[in-house]
Amino acid sequence: MSKPIKLKPRKGNGACGPTVIACITGAAVEKIEHRIKLRRYGRRRTVARVRGTTTREVRACLAYFGYTMSTADASANSVEMKYTATTIGRWRGEMRIDTPTLGQWLASREDSSECNIVHIANHWIVVQGNELADTYSGGAPIPWSKSAHLRKRVRGVYMVRKS
Repeated sequence: MSKPIKLKPRKGNGACGPTVIACITGAAVEKIEHRIKLRRYGRRRTVARVRGTTTREVRACLAYFGYTMSTADASANSVEMKYTATTIGRWRGEMRIDTPTLGQWLASREDSSECNIVHIANHWIVVQGNELADTYSGGAPIPWSKSAHLRKRVRGVYMVRKS
């Protein structure tokens, strides 16, 4: 059993990927953007802001800070299946009608104590307990019932644990 992760409020105007990582790790958004730039461009100097992070970049940045990000295959989900914490995974390809919305997935979770990163409509959100954080909340944890994204389709769900 890993130690529980506590979401930490972050300030800054980073993109959703760095903001989510900052909420989990407590590191500064600028330091996280620097790690992502190193992965993208190597040691070349660049002033470009980090926008549009990939799953691999988020996973690598979390690994640098001592966290693991894992997923289970959820491509076998069907319309009849209840979406629970055991159906965590990634829905590949085009958005299908049988993938849950963020609100459906949040309401059906059984273990709300685990820390999850949710990928919805090209946007990253971190969820733990009854709180979530993203760029729209300013990096501060808010009750998930007040999220602006409850009707968006979930593209992937990842469990995050401290290594």
